[in-house]
Amino acid sequence: MTAVDGATVGDALAIHDAVARAPVGSDLTYTLRRDADVFRVALPVRRFDRRDFATVFAPMLAVGAWTVAVGAALVVARPEVATLHAAFLVCLTLGLSLVTGPDQYGPYRFVSVFYLALALFPASVFHLSAAFLWWPSVWTRRLVAAVYAPVRGRRRRARRPALRADGVSAAPLPRVLRAREHDRALRRHR
Repeated sequence: MTAVDGATVGDALAIHDAVARAPVGSDLTYTLRRDADVFRVALPVRRFDRRDFATVFAPMLAVGAWTVAVGAALVVARPEVATLHAAFLVCLTLGLSLVTGPDQYGPYRFVSVFYLALALFPASVFHLSAAFLWWPSVWTRRLVAAVYAPVRGRRRRARRPALRADGVSAAPLPRVLRAREHDRALRRHR
């Protein structure tokens, strides 16, 4: 989109401002460009009502909230299982991405939360994978910590070179191993 009613627009905020200034019911002419083709479309201005919200954003909000709730419920139900903490991180990052994703269309209040959740998602998936693979070594903890490193501040990384694995920071391997040993002991006694 290059212009609204002949006025050049550079970003989504400028488009939003142009539409917000126009009276409801009036026609706005949008100038669009696709490759070398430039064309104009006239559309009436209308209010964004609850039905529009439900159609566009409610599914993302509902699925995101449900994803976070399921992950949290698993941890609450079985707090001793360390792999569920890693699963919760996956649910949390995915859910926050879905819940804050609609804000990327405006008014841009949760942009930092969205990008943080998006950046942490691959690390949380790797974290979950490492928790299930059961690599009982210091190298696994370091590898998982390295995956989270790009999202952490440099000062903080310098103070704590080895990340703890408590379900929030990094790899839960020592805790995972204790939970695994506990599960094996329970199976032996049955």
